[in-house]
Amino acid sequence: MSADELQTLSRRILSHIVGALVVSWLIASLGIVWVASLFLQRAYDHGLVEDAILVGERVVVDADAATGLRLKLTPDKLRALLFDTTESTYFSVHTDRGDFVAGHRGLVDIERIRTAG
Repeated sequence: MSADELQTLSRRILSHIVGALVVSWLIASLGIVWVASLFLQRAYDHGLVEDAILVGERVVVDADAATGLRLKLTPDKLRALLFDTTESTYFSVHTDRGDFVAGHRGLVDIERIRTAG
């Protein structure tokens, strides 16, 4: 083999190796991003569930309230409970009959819409 043939062969082998490495790197990078986003979404959802449980635990029976229930949290404590630096968290508490107890009246109960329709 001549020197030109060896150099060409070296370049071909190198280009195949580099090509395979680049493709492998891209596939691995996409996999890492997908797995990371999956875990971040689960952590975010878990945080929302914890907030919902904490709000639900503070709903108490109150004979003086129109619905018979009230949310036992001051506005400051509620803000601290639902504090998030980047997003706003809204909630709505209703009785079993659908009467509004606390939170944001504009929220829609999707489950009630599904069962009614």
